[in-house]
Amino acid sequence: MEAYARGEFLVDLMKGQQDKEATTRLADKVAALTGIDQAVSRRLAGRIELGEFRREFDRKSGKLIGYFDASVRGLDPYPDSSFHLTGDASSDTLLAPLTMSISLRASLTGGRTAPMSWSTVRSGRLGISAAALRSRFRSCARSLQRIES
Repeated sequence: MEAYARGEFLVDLMKGQQDKEATTRLADKVAALTGIDQAVSRRLAGRIELGEFRREFDRKSGKLIGYFDASVRGLDPYPDSSFHLTGDASSDTLLAPLTMSISLRASLTGGRTAPMSWSTVRSGRLGISAAALRSRFRSCARSLQRIES
């Protein structure tokens, strides 16, 4: 696949869509490599945007693949729409942990957005001492324990 991407693919891509043979060759190869329907690949001239790929990859099952994790699939609520009017099943599962990590960081650093690293903490550039950071971390851990129970 990498040899194709560095070779024939680039040559056909650079010839542009005005070269019908190159465009058809490129579209057919993209369809064969990705499993996307050949007619769709030809309609898009083998130039498949991420949103189109998410919909077309498992269209037969009426599912969308995730933006962040293609192994996660969700139902396409608007399978006949030409617009992408839905969320992302793979990011839905990340929402809670990411939100919690941002909240935890804000709580630990007193809302400061300086990059977190031990050298930042030790140097005092974070605006909080290591002891205060440990204290806030323990407080956050206790809050999490109360939430979980």
